[in-house]
Amino acid sequence: MGKTLTARDIVRIALEVEQTGMECYQAMKAATSDPELAKLLDYLARDEGDHVGIFTQMFREVDLNPETMPDPSPEDQKHLERIMQSVIFEGPQTGIRLARSATTPLEVLTLALQFERDAMLFWLKLFALVREKDHALVQKLVQQEQEHIREVQSMLSERRAASGGIRVEEGV
Repeated sequence: MGKTLTARDIVRIALEVEQTGMECYQAMKAATSDPELAKLLDYLARDEGDHVGIFTQMFREVDLNPETMPDPSPEDQKHLERIMQSVIFEGPQTGIRLARSATTPLEVLTLALQFERDAMLFWLKLFALVREKDHALVQKLVQQEQEHIREVQSMLSERRAASGGIRVEEGV
């Protein structure tokens, strides 16, 4: 990565991740003619939009009072860098390109599942960095990501089973 990440960087990245997720889900929804898939993508996009609001507020708080969240330790820095190596975190345009290249419902669902898993890993690491008073908020985000994973896995499993494919493992 090169430079040391600060708390402000982490929250900015979280904000960008959620914004990218929302835009990807909106792009995939616009491209699908599958009403059930469109409904799931709309639900995911709305939740990601809610998360944008949460991280916008956290970003303001870190800007106004840097002590609200510590900078990551060198160990956390390395862990966050590994998480961000995921294709989803290589920048908003990468996610949008992937979203637009997903042409089948199975590709869309597989991409959504990867995004949600990557986001959950990121939030779990973020949990360790935020003030104790913000733990409940980040825990809520983790739980929402877990619910997203269950929803996407369920539909993916159903679609794969219907097409004679392999079932996705259940659980988070």
